[in-house]
Amino acid sequence: MINQKRLLYLLKKSIQIDTQNPPGNERALAKFLKDFLKNYKIKAELIEFFRKRSNLIFKLSSENSKKVLIVMPHLDTVPATGNWHTDPLKAVEKNNKIYGLGTTDCKGNLATGLEALISLKENYKLKNLDILFCATADEEAGSHKGLIPLLENKVLKGDFCLVLDSDNFEIIIAQKGLLQIEVEIKGKPIHAAFAEKGINAIKKASEFIEKIYKHKFTHKKHPLLGAPTVNVGTISGGIKPNVVAPNCKFSLDVRYLPSLDSKKILEDIKKILSSITKNFKIKILDIQKPIEIDKNNFWIERFAKVLKDSNLKPKFKGSLGATVMSILNDFKIKSFSFGVGVKSKAHSANEFVFKDSLIKGAKLLYEYFKELDKSI
Repeated sequence: MINQKRLLYLLKKSIQIDTQNPPGNERALAKFLKDFLKNYKIKAELIEFFRKRSNLIFKLSSENSKKVLIVMPHLDTVPATGNWHTDPLKAVEKNNKIYGLGTTDCKGNLATGLEALISLKENYKLKNLDILFCATADEEAGSHKGLIPLLENKVLKGDFCLVLDSDNFEIIIAQKGLLQIEVEIKGKPIHAAFAEKGINAIKKASEFIEKIYKHKFTHKKHPLLGAPTVNVGTISGGIKPNVVAPNCKFSLDVRYLPSLDSKKILEDIKKILSSITKNFKIKILDIQKPIEIDKNNFWIERFAKVLKDSNLKPKFKGSLGATVMSILNDFKIKSFSFGVGVKSKAHSANEFVFKDSLIKGAKLLYEYFKELDKSI
């Protein structure tokens, strides 16, 4: 039922339309897809909350409309960096691989999902399941111009969401929480010749950084997510070499497990800082709660069945990075993530996807939609 030629055409055209973020402009790709879908009598619309930051949405409706599944890839890519052997904005097919910016993250998944739904409309009549397809803008920069306003304005409503943004046919059912903060430490400036009479804010910051990297957060071991991680991502401070630094500012990223709590992590951080200096400020940049979903959940269990029926063993995994699953969770929409990308190739030079994976992924999604419709 899957049209391989159409699937590959969709991917190659999507790669050729530049959606690098930053600067961020998904309108041309969204418009191309909207016009393409007209050929199959699928009426899509472009929704923008910010100029040229387009989200593409359409619905395949059923006779009885008992449940709604949201299917969600994204349109944007990160900027092309590194030493590419091919033009990143030209889809190059070689040795069963298609090279190009976004092939793994996320235009391969975008094309796979679209082909599955076009084929479904051509060959199957939905009875109980509505499918709401939404390809979002701005995913690579936090979804503030895409998914978040879509949810805030109640454009997206559904019983569950399949996020098409994963690799190696893995089923992502857990995700670490995220805490990002900015810490500012104040010192006492004085001429470096009399350094012992001042307070060096950079030195105080370095003492904290050494301690936080050694700190062991109390947590329960998780089968999918590994251990909590800490990263100091930026640091700045001081005036000049011969002045004791009066200030130092740095950012801290903590990825934590479901058994941990962001408030407790902040308490630990404040306790360590207080043991070094009393003159500090903490600014919270971002907090995202960790996510866990039961693999026996109806929507996931049906997907696992389709994999097994296709002689594939379901691979349940956890995401160590932040995904839109956490945003959906904040709006009371449960989700899991699946995709056909190549692990470690996202956000890298010479990004590619296997042609066979695209075709296999589209077939699996096609069968999954039918399985859900029959099971509801």
